[in-house]
Amino acid sequence: MPENKPIIILFGPTASGKSSLAMSVASKIDAVIINCDSKQLYKEIPIITAQPTEDEKNLITHEMYGVISVSEHCSVGRWLDMVKPVIKRAWAKGKIPMLVGGTGMYIKYLTQGIPQMPDIEEGIRQQVRRQTAKEGSEAVYAKLDDAMRRKLEPSDRQRVARAYEVLLQTGKSLAYWQEQPTIPVFNDAVYHKFFLSPDRQKVYENCNIRFDKMIGEGVLEEMENLQKMNLSDELPSMKSHGVPELLAYLKGDMNIEDAIEQAKRNTRHYIKRQFTWFRGQMSDAYALKSDSPENEMMSVLTDNL
Repeated sequence: MPENKPIIILFGPTASGKSSLAMSVASKIDAVIINCDSKQLYKEIPIITAQPTEDEKNLITHEMYGVISVSEHCSVGRWLDMVKPVIKRAWAKGKIPMLVGGTGMYIKYLTQGIPQMPDIEEGIRQQVRRQTAKEGSEAVYAKLDDAMRRKLEPSDRQRVARAYEVLLQTGKSLAYWQEQPTIPVFNDAVYHKFFLSPDRQKVYENCNIRFDKMIGEGVLEEMENLQKMNLSDELPSMKSHGVPELLAYLKGDMNIEDAIEQAKRNTRHYIKRQFTWFRGQMSDAYALKSDSPENEMMSVLTDNL
């Protein structure tokens, strides 16, 4: 492995074809595929989160899929702590780590470095969670500093709670901490970033087809097992695309047709936001727009690896 060690990052919106493209490219360059999608970390919900199958894992090494419980949170900091040894292990074996996924904040902080954030005492964290659950995120939002109120939406419960717990812990705005100098994750890494950007309507069609396929692959049984765990609706895992709608069906709050259609619609809205975020935050990535993204990606890598 050269002194400047390569890390390939393939990102793009949900249902854009990242996984299949990654498999094809990884087989040609001896790469290890590493998950950078926050929802594909959860081991109990592999179908609804479109995790690789066992056959796919047998063909190409996949890391960090299905590694934590749905009852857990996985912050950017925790994900970085998890992914660093996986990347180093790939390098040590002479393989190229290829990160694949759609969680933009994971990619941003891996490549740009992460600000030093204060540790939050568990007592404060629990206090904020109870307060948010009791009073609602809008009431907690009103307690934030001006800088964070400008940045956040009152309904964004998770980010509002995070901003408030930092304010309580440190007496300073989360915006202050975010503006502190970042610490590089790897000093010796060279990042090769690719944004898979097919036609948006095609991605919407893929989203619809994929969800229908999940129904036939046993996702309702997966949701029944999840329902039995009696988890809080506020957990990130419970907000995975399709989970709220299918759980609503299982509770009798809507019929299956409406649940499927609403899940598809909500996922399409998320895809639209992903396109906007990636284009604004990751403008230095190579955009794969052709009808042959594998050939296009391989051409760039051949010239740069």
